[in-house]
Amino acid sequence: LGNFIMKVNLKCDGINHSARDSVSHFTEPLQAKLKDMMILGADVTHPSLASIEGCPSIAAIVGPVDNHSGRFLGSMRLQNQERKDREPKNGASKPRSELPARILSYRDRVSEGYFGKVVRDEVSAIQSPFGDFKTEKK
Repeated sequence: LGNFIMKVNLKCDGINHSARDSVSHFTEPLQAKLKDMMILGADVTHPSLASIEGCPSIAAIVGPVDNHSGRFLGSMRLQNQERKDREPKNGASKPRSELPARILSYRDRVSEGYFGKVVRDEVSAIQSPFGDFKTEKK
């Protein structure tokens, strides 16, 4: 029943969770930093050696769509083996009504040799939809 109520609450634009703590001397500085920040999480899972040849990789990203980090949208894409970067460039929904001042992106399982390419390619992929959003708002 509790899970059902939380789902209904989210559908009614309620808040089920937020980044808070009961210790105010700790949370006030934390809340100030999190206020205008969007936190994204992403991962790419590649097929194992035992997989069928040509089996695609799976790329996924999730991020909040509200100012309380309580409502999330995610996107998952299949990628062929030639393209191993994270999508969704244009597949993500529009961000909140106000653009975040900062974006913190967590990315799992990146080897040292691949790290520079991930930073170069994925930072621009994260920034791209926000540039489109700014243009539309003018």
